[in-house]
Amino acid sequence: MKDVNVIENLITQEELRKIQSTVTDYSFPWNLTDVVDPKESCLNDPQYNFQFFHTLLYEKFVDTQYISLFEPVLIKIPAKRFTRVKVNLTPKTHKVLEHGYHIDSYDKNIKAAVFYINTCDGYTKFKNDGKVTSKENKMILFDASKLHTGSTCSNQSFRLVLNINYEHLCH
Repeated sequence: MKDVNVIENLITQEELRKIQSTVTDYSFPWNLTDVVDPKESCLNDPQYNFQFFHTLLYEKFVDTQYISLFEPVLIKIPAKRFTRVKVNLTPKTHKVLEHGYHIDSYDKNIKAAVFYINTCDGYTKFKNDGKVTSKENKMILFDASKLHTGSTCSNQSFRLVLNINYEHLCH
């Protein structure tokens, strides 16, 4: 896949299990939002254009209670600074559905990373450039201006990813 760096087995199994158990615990706070702008959604049924999210970092806001949980992942990224870090939970659907192509940033200095927290039949798909399956403990790095879409899953209760936008060290 052009311009997409895939890293398998990013963190230890102990670190991964701690992340998994924390974000699936009843006390972990989730918020609800559209996955993509409803005008951009390619879903035939807009009822599926939603996900749960938890923002860990956005520009100057930092959720100090949970950000350290994800430090083992974040330290593997060649970031000068992080602009957004959030956990996304997309519930299971009857079949795998794509949400619609989008970019994370128009700024050419901003890069994106997706860390897969669980394994499922969901994926990240790049416009005209293939797809990466959701396999736990795998991370992909790519330009945030690259058109991509996420999907739901149909073989697990939900799809869990850590979505990261950052300024690369070299810029």
